Amino acid sequence: MLNRRFRKTEEAILAVFLEGDSYASTRQIAKKAGVSPSTFYRHHATVKRIARDYEDYVMWGYCRMMAPYLKRKNIKMRQFFFKMLVFMLANKRSLMILYRSEDEKIMERMVIKLKPKILNYLRLTGEHRKIFNVYVAEIVAVLMHWGENNFKESEINETLNDIMYLTDTARARLRPMMLKKG
Repeated sequence: MLNRRFRKTEEAILAVFLEGDSYASTRQIAKKAGVSPSTFYRHHATVKRIARDYEDYVMWGYCRMMAPYLKRKNIKMRQFFFKMLVFMLANKRSLMILYRSEDEKIMERMVIKLKPKILNYLRLTGEHRKIFNVYVAEIVAVLMHWGENNFKESEINETLNDIMYLTDTARARLRPMMLKKG
């Protein structure tokens, strides 16, 4: 799944799907993407599965890249988030395609994948974990803003600083939520 031809085919199919008619047939999408219908079916079971399959493909690469960092005990959160942003830069074209489809779920899934490290860093346990959902929404908003600017490499440090601010101040900012019952 990592070879360049597979990835280019995936990107071509998704780009055609996102630019075209939502009722396009398999043959129409395959022709516009420059692949045969049989190649299309090796990649996707149906036209409706294209965006979801593509999101899963990007997440597979992300999980594979982040796995060693999730296991490390001594990695600092700044380094951890920097690795996430570097992955996003390396997969900028793919993320822009998904972003154009207004799919923010991929960014949410990327942050949630980091949940064990984040919960440990924020020292959240028990019912205090409900603030994690608010925290995720904040981080996704930062990532969506970066996406609006086409994931510019020149903005990676600003994005990282925003994420670290939200992370380092989460307990203090979200404390009122932790104190509420229900």
